[in-house]
Amino acid sequence: MKLISTFSVLVYGLVLTQSQPVNREALWKEVIDAEKKGLPKTAAAKLQTIYDSAIQDGKFAEGIKALAKRITHEGTVQGNKPEEKITRLQDELEKVPDQAKPLLETILAHWYWQYFKGNRYRFMQRTATDEPLGKDFTTWDLPRIYREIDLHFSNALADGRLKTIATSEFEDLLTKPTLPENYRPTLYDFIAHEALGFYTSGEFAAAKPEDAFEINAEDPILSPIENFLIWKPETTDKKSPLRKAVQLFQDILSFHRDDANSAARVDADIARLLFAKNSAVGESKTSRFIETIREVAENETSQLSAWARFHWANALYEKGEWADARRIAIIGRDQFKNSRGGKRCHNLVAQIEAKNIYVTTESVWSNSNAELSVRYRNITEAHFRLVKANWLYQRAKRFRIGGNQENRRKILQ
Repeated sequence: MKLISTFSVLVYGLVLTQSQPVNREALWKEVIDAEKKGLPKTAAAKLQTIYDSAIQDGKFAEGIKALAKRITHEGTVQGNKPEEKITRLQDELEKVPDQAKPLLETILAHWYWQYFKGNRYRFMQRTATDEPLGKDFTTWDLPRIYREIDLHFSNALADGRLKTIATSEFEDLLTKPTLPENYRPTLYDFIAHEALGFYTSGEFAAAKPEDAFEINAEDPILSPIENFLIWKPETTDKKSPLRKAVQLFQDILSFHRDDANSAARVDADIARLLFAKNSAVGESKTSRFIETIREVAENETSQLSAWARFHWANALYEKGEWADARRIAIIGRDQFKNSRGGKRCHNLVAQIEAKNIYVTTESVWSNSNAELSVRYRNITEAHFRLVKANWLYQRAKRFRIGGNQENRRKILQ
């Protein structure tokens, strides 16, 4: 009778233990404490518990966050190799519920892209091959790593739920952007701009097909946002990174088109115009860029107007229209001094106003009509002093025209 009672108590206690909900909030605090103490194994064990509980409760974002952090800590124990983390996370892709896969694809895309950027020279040096490549992505060639990163970015961005998840929920797993939080408000925005960095990098140009998609300066890519959004590029190069960048810009701008806060939309629109200016083919691209970026700068009232003004002024500066560039940059500098645009405007104004003088002449004067050329900027007068040179002395000391200007000046004084 005593044995039966004892067994009943044990079973009852076990049932209570199994049915007791997991306090994930408390566990996250314990994870942070273990991280501060340098205990990756302890943190990983607690993260596994969080993962199991979150997935069971349908909290997939929290579950994938716990999974990725657990793999990060396990990787630290194994030597902190990025490729180890990616392999472990890749293996989990088939194990997680379907609802969680887009989130896992997001982290995988980010990690693969970060790995490529840290090892781009290895991939650039490898000869592309038609032979099947193994699972070891560290040995892949350029086209193969491109396809893998593209696959994960595409899979991740295909799920609309990313647009409902705040970037801040994953900030400890992703490289934190240097921009204000409202420029990348959702996880979709963060990974979309990561993908744009990938598609617009130009590092995969070597693998372009014969029918490669090109952006023409007269295309709506450089038009105001309303015309750009209805543009449907026609091309047979469906896998073109440039084409995917165009589509992604259109999706981001459509997503934020009616936002009460215009920050995410305007920042993406400026990025779109810069992408077009750098990628388009045709003589009119600079003038069209200036026209459209001017509209953005003049219609925006936030600090992003200074960011647009900087690029507007810089385009004029590159054309040699320095007076107009300075005028525009001064407005951006004075209106938003502490913003990234205001600071860049300040630097551009300083560059334009800098005093410079260049004096050139022949190394050897064989006649009395030799010329001395003086080019200057932002100065009103220049003074010269003739110095009598003892050429026999200079020849004995093997003095040569050229070399370090400061040393020559000291010798002649």
